[in-house]
Amino acid sequence: MPAPKHINLSKIPTKPGVYQFKDAHGELFYIGKANNLRNRILSYFHKSTQLSPSKQIMVNRIAKVEYIITSSEVEALLLESSLIKRNQPTYNIQFKDDKNFLYIKISTNEDFPRVFTVRRLADDKAKYYGPYISSWSVRQVLNTLRKIFPHRNFPKPPSAHQLRYLIKRYPQLLGPADPVEYQKTIQQIIKFLNGDYHEIVKNLTALMKQRSARKQFELAASLRDKIQAIKKVMAKQKVISIKKENQDIISLAREQQQAAINVFVVRQGKLIAKQDFILDNTADKSDGEIIQTFIERFYAQHTNVPKKIIVPITLPQASLIKKTFGSTVIVPAKGSKKKYLNLGYENALSHLEQQKASWERNKQKIEQVLLEFKKCLQLSKPPKRIEVFDISNIQGVNAVGSMIVFTDGQPDKKWYRKFKIKTVRGANDTAMMAEILQRRFKHVANQNGQLWPRPDLIIIDGGKGQLNAVLKYIPQNISTVALAKRQEDIYLPHRKSPVNFQDNSEALFLIQRMRDEAHRFAITFYRTKHTKSLKQSSLDDITGLGPKMKKKLLVHFGSLAKIKLASSNEISNITGPKLAKTIKENL
Repeated sequence: MPAPKHINLSKIPTKPGVYQFKDAHGELFYIGKANNLRNRILSYFHKSTQLSPSKQIMVNRIAKVEYIITSSEVEALLLESSLIKRNQPTYNIQFKDDKNFLYIKISTNEDFPRVFTVRRLADDKAKYYGPYISSWSVRQVLNTLRKIFPHRNFPKPPSAHQLRYLIKRYPQLLGPADPVEYQKTIQQIIKFLNGDYHEIVKNLTALMKQRSARKQFELAASLRDKIQAIKKVMAKQKVISIKKENQDIISLAREQQQAAINVFVVRQGKLIAKQDFILDNTADKSDGEIIQTFIERFYAQHTNVPKKIIVPITLPQASLIKKTFGSTVIVPAKGSKKKYLNLGYENALSHLEQQKASWERNKQKIEQVLLEFKKCLQLSKPPKRIEVFDISNIQGVNAVGSMIVFTDGQPDKKWYRKFKIKTVRGANDTAMMAEILQRRFKHVANQNGQLWPRPDLIIIDGGKGQLNAVLKYIPQNISTVALAKRQEDIYLPHRKSPVNFQDNSEALFLIQRMRDEAHRFAITFYRTKHTKSLKQSSLDDITGLGPKMKKKLLVHFGSLAKIKLASSNEISNITGPKLAKTIKENL
């Protein structure tokens, strides 16, 4: 199909980068990468290009093409992974477990490094291990580490007072008091997390013999206990390679819209972990594309990428994986690696079937809940798309509104929306609700397509009065109710008394969950806006005073009040006489 007339494909550069497709209403629905942006984007519109039905629908939606040029294909891969994780576009393969990744962090930039879990990587010179999907398995690892190598495990550095208390009360749990000895403990933990148990045992055994020879029997016994604990961990692991290799073995099982990936993590020749992942939006992708996408996205978030990645089939861009992560992709035809690929397939298939059974149970439960919604709220059909609106402000200051969406009983976060209140002054939640509903219904279906899908049910935060006041801003054929917080009363239009779900019903739990989610989303937005407003000051309104100079002034004087008290000469020492004069005139 030809490209839309307003998209000038000839101006797209032939450099590497990331491209984004948006529809007529600005909705981002696909992100891709390319070594040659123009050729890749043009390929979607060539007559000779064979597109799957899903891809054809996607291409028909393209109204705007945006791109970001990168310095290399490797940089494009990493940027694409980051943007997909942040935006969750409709047509990209999605990791269902993506938001649950955990990392073990070691704050190696401190004299006494701490070992704890985090959800995000940061560029802070610390060491990170992961990602891990199972929080249970991470807790098990950390519990083992604390027993074998006592160390500081608090996520935030304690104050001097707190630290003195901890050292006095729990010295045995904090590890060595000597910084040099403590660093040795941290190095042992790092080796442990790298799977290098044999060297740890060798070092500890030599040290135990030294202590014993010096008749330091208590210290020797402590070391003996550590060695036994590590050997217990080693005994649970299975030898895969006598070459002591570091490798990941990746297997794939798939069914219709979903796929499952099983990863066997092999370190120092031993199988030390197994992880399972569910991927959505895989129906029109080949096995090679799915595994390639998984590797790119997974290892972009990884902290300890192995030198070898074992896969069941040839990948479309194995060379890009080598270039980006330094890992060689291997497709074994026989031998132990092939055997473990087959075993991984069985694990992936089992995980997929478990997820499907769980999904079916959940689907039946949701269907019953939505039928209860239909009956209790007097709807014409069970509501597929439910929109919930809430307001957050304090006495009308920094007022914001939120819209959260549940589709088929589940949060549909790509449709969550935030509103800054623009027309209402003072504390008037009803007028604010009216404003955001008016603005929401500017985004409705028209002849050119749909901006935001039509809801089957709208829930607003409030009582009977709020409901009656805003009904005129909502199309008459859309069911609307109000939920009062105190008694969980639900008000319907043209009905005086409220209705209620039965106590402990799943429908009541769902409507409470939706109400709480809308409130959480609104209050988070309010706090962000409020914090930003606090950071603003009269310095922001002074022409010629940029952020760097503003920061310099605040660092030097300590506060806005002290800047106001300072003389022109004192300010001039920082800014120069001309700007100092302007500042004094405006403060």
